[in-house]
Amino acid sequence: MQSFKELLNFLVETEMEYKKDVSMKNLTSFKIGGISKFVVFPKNFEEIKSLIIFLKKKKVPYLFLGNGSNVLVSDKGFCGVFISSRNLNRIKILDDSLVYCESGVNLYKLCTFLKNNSFSGMEALFGIPGSLGGAIYMNAGAYGSEIKDIIDCVSYFDENEKIKKKEKNDLDFSYRHSIFEGTSNFILYAILKLEKKDKNEIEEEMNLIFKKEI
Repeated sequence: MQSFKELLNFLVETEMEYKKDVSMKNLTSFKIGGISKFVVFPKNFEEIKSLIIFLKKKKVPYLFLGNGSNVLVSDKGFCGVFISSRNLNRIKILDDSLVYCESGVNLYKLCTFLKNNSFSGMEALFGIPGSLGGAIYMNAGAYGSEIKDIIDCVSYFDENEKIKKKEKNDLDFSYRHSIFEGTSNFILYAILKLEKKDKNEIEEEMNLIFKKEI
């Protein structure tokens, strides 16, 4: 298809990381799925914006992919583009209660980072696979805690090609639901609101959670 030739030229010209004709079983936890024409790995928000605008203009189908946990891809594959958040993995401490975290960060990595820096609030999510973006999308939770409990605000690229930010109370969080469900919004990052606590106590609680999970 002409659009895929144009896409390839676009990716080469913009120096975006991509893979062509990818077996999706290698990118999903269930290890099943056919071939996707392209998987693209934007490394910053500007690349995401320019990529989505290009795909919309050329009418190339696209889907978002986080850590690939609990994602089912048809054996027939996908004649389009998966946009992966894998490279959006930066974490930054803002102050004694707020932490900046991009959507592609693995939850295990995030929980470990928070523990090592004595931030408490995410221990119950330690055993959950996936990325922060996916957890926010479906308000992931376990053992009486949900991701909404530690969200301050979330930034995302909306369906009108604008970068927006919403506070926690505007995200329509409920049981396994957020405002992002059923939309083509791409979650960029979240600010997490946490509490300081002794890291040994945090680690002990995380280990108890992990034993329950296995």
